[in-house]
Amino acid sequence: KSSSGASGILLSLSQKRKIHPFTSNLVLEEVKRNISKKFSEKELIKFSNWIKNAKPKIAILSEKDIFLFNEVVATKDVHVLGGAHKVNAKFLVTLDRKHILKIKKDRRLPFKILTPGELINLM
Repeated sequence: KSSSGASGILLSLSQKRKIHPFTSNLVLEEVKRNISKKFSEKELIKFSNWIKNAKPKIAILSEKDIFLFNEVVATKDVHVLGGAHKVNAKFLVTLDRKHILKIKKDRRLPFKILTPGELINLM
């Protein structure tokens, strides 16, 4: 994606320590897998550099963490919500309109689900 888009702005802010990123080991594995499939090695290196510079807090998820939200979202995405819950995130930022963003109004969630643009608008 464009470095001048909302996602790029959030990644840049995290590298400058203006915002504090949180993620999980499973999300990082998924991102690496997707970058490897869809983009060049250059993009994988950029992602590795972001991790090194932004130093996100990385939660290691247990099975209990992963399946905490299996009634809320598709099985393949429960780890994303579980990770946000484990790190006590205020916001879960995603571009996944098909699965995660459509549940953003769920009152049972202890965090708000937003797009990158929505988070920037809150700042």
